[in-house]
Amino acid sequence: MDSQTCPCFIAATGTDTTVSAMNSLRFVEALYENGISAELHLYAFGPHGFSTARTSIADPAELCSRTLHWVEDSISWLEDVFGAFTSGLLALQTEIRWISFYKMVK
Repeated sequence: MDSQTCPCFIAATGTDTTVSAMNSLRFVEALYENGISAELHLYAFGPHGFSTARTSIADPAELCSRTLHWVEDSISWLEDVFGAFTSGLLALQTEIRWISFYKMVK
């Protein structure tokens, strides 16, 4: 970890049996110790690799209900850290992701 390490948004679950939630906590601690912006969402339960929390990818009974919002939260975090994507390709990609995201969760 050094000055080239980018800001990080991390979403994890407390019941992940592949990667311990403690790894996420330690990683965020190291980021903060090095002055690197980070946001951690540690959900109470859910499997490893819950992806976008779509029902076609993950069994909803296995997921904390708030995991459904992690993609939206991560985009908002990106805008908080880097500023709103108001023009160019990033703005277009952000709008497309928002539209796709809302279609997925409805």
